[in-house]
Amino acid sequence: MFNLRSKFKNITKRTTLSVIAVVFAAAAVMPAITGGSAVANQQVELEGYIGAMNITDGATEYTQNTEALVDDVVQLQMWYHNMELPDSGKDAENLRVRFDIPSSAGDTQVVTGTVSADNANTVNDTSTIGLSSDKARLEVVEDSATWRYNKGAYEGDEDCDTGMERAPASCYSTEPLTSEQQEQLVGPSGLHVHDKYRPCFAYEESITVQVRVVAAGVSVDKYVRPVGGDSSDWTKDMTVEPGATVEYLIRFRNEGNETLNNVFVGDNLPDYHTYVEDSTMLMNGNHPEGTNVESNDITRGGINVGNYAPGANANVWFTAEIDDYGAYQYCGEYDLRNVGIVHPDGLNPYYNTARLVVDVECEDEPEKPEVGQLICEDLTATHVGDKTFRFNAEARTTGAAEFDSFVYSFGDGSNELVTDQSEVEHTYDDYGTYTARVAVRGTVDGEQTEVTSDACRVTVTISPKDEPEEPEEPELPEELPVTGIGGVVGLFAATSAVSAFAHRIFTARRGY
Repeated sequence: MFNLRSKFKNITKRTTLSVIAVVFAAAAVMPAITGGSAVANQQVELEGYIGAMNITDGATEYTQNTEALVDDVVQLQMWYHNMELPDSGKDAENLRVRFDIPSSAGDTQVVTGTVSADNANTVNDTSTIGLSSDKARLEVVEDSATWRYNKGAYEGDEDCDTGMERAPASCYSTEPLTSEQQEQLVGPSGLHVHDKYRPCFAYEESITVQVRVVAAGVSVDKYVRPVGGDSSDWTKDMTVEPGATVEYLIRFRNEGNETLNNVFVGDNLPDYHTYVEDSTMLMNGNHPEGTNVESNDITRGGINVGNYAPGANANVWFTAEIDDYGAYQYCGEYDLRNVGIVHPDGLNPYYNTARLVVDVECEDEPEKPEVGQLICEDLTATHVGDKTFRFNAEARTTGAAEFDSFVYSFGDGSNELVTDQSEVEHTYDDYGTYTARVAVRGTVDGEQTEVTSDACRVTVTISPKDEPEEPEEPELPEELPVTGIGGVVGLFAATSAVSAFAHRIFTARRGY
């Protein structure tokens, strides 16, 4: 059987339909195939397509890929029809339609439309909506779903029951779905549309639903100024001297299209700062002139400043005192970063930072003290004979640290050796492999301490040497035979060979 397909508004010409109708008629007189095919002939074939269009942007055609900004409304349409012949009698039983709309945030949203029936194939099609922010998501617009169907054909109008041709637009009716029906449409089971859904183009239908692009976004700014300054004095970066008094401001705005509930505002006060009690102020829509906040928790976990509709903003500021000269360990500039935090209920916190430089000037500028350290730098081992090794340790100190002694542990269960000598010898009782270690004892900033390191460990191996066997002494004749010059040369060569062999034995023994 041929599949007659149409993608939304692409209407097949009447002449083509006539040709296909002839082909279908020829196919109908073909003998049925026995076996499993008889069951397959009872199967109804459905087709369907999903599309989207940004109606806020003025789009008028459905497409597979759509772009949308925050607060735009996108309309989704699922078009479907029963592909069987008009007179086949093959209705799709218990037809259901479903939209699967993602609920999580992301800049790419893939919506799936599904059409299914008890005796038919299941059709799944997707449409992609690109959002302008990865913090945005899709939210179904309340009571926005509609159903378009051939009402005239169902009411018996012969002019509307056109079989394989599309019915006139006047035959169709578009009706809103109830809230309950819309909830089913976007739910896990889908919406039950027909008990018996008739075949061919006279009964093509579509269901639409709208989604809005929503996002919960917050912009945060952080500023600092001298106490008592005006609005033009707020800055992101300022330098002061010890003992100054400053004000910090946290300004935020709801940049999304959802209400921010229970917004907490806090501040991570850096070193050399002291919060001034009862100095926190709040300015927002309810308090346009500003009001004093009773809580002093702005630097101790944050304060709840209420709910904020889309576009609403607020300012929170407070006073802090900078420590005087005696609090600083050395002269120079101290780079301090003050972090403001805005944390709406159900969202991640948002941050921003202001920079304050405290310039500490001294007449007799003391040198910045070097940090005291006691360091174990190295341990080496040298085999000096039999089972004896010589160990050499190295240590180093910096700043207010003093060396006292080395603590050697030879890894054979013997007692530790505590000494101020960097070179010691140790004789092991048995052959084997041992890990020796040395630690360094001393004082750091007046406190006793003991340190070691990986460099102050060494592994030694002691094994017995293989003794060479004593060679047998060659037997020499009592008298040298007189054999003429040839015999003397041969005897000399033999004697030289024996001497060379004895020389190698002597050398080997001496090397041992």
